[in-house]
Amino acid sequence: MTERDNGKTIELICLICPSGCRLTADALGNVSGYLCERGVEYAREEIRNPVRTLTSTVSIEGGAVRRCPVRTTKMIPKGIMIDATRALDIVKLRAPVNIGQTFSVSVNNSAVEFMVTKNIGM
Repeated sequence: MTERDNGKTIELICLICPSGCRLTADALGNVSGYLCERGVEYAREEIRNPVRTLTSTVSIEGGAVRRCPVRTTKMIPKGIMIDATRALDIVKLRAPVNIGQTFSVSVNNSAVEFMVTKNIGM
């Protein structure tokens, strides 16, 4: 994503469908460059409230490996991604863990839920 005209126009690539349209959007919600209406809504949401899925790893004790892959269970605001990553630095899971197992961390006084994405035995 790039910004032009002092933040008045944003250029981004739509991630909703395989077309990967190059979109241009402004703060008023005007969008160009889309092939489907889903691109319009994607661009408007990206301006209003950009969200992302965070994927990372956490420490695991007693397992066959030292790190366990995890991801957020739902999209979180882009602005808290770094804080959420830092919060994972203190997490230590205990083997065994299973895909889908969840845990929460506190990020800026709210809970962010993560789930394990790989089975790890002892």
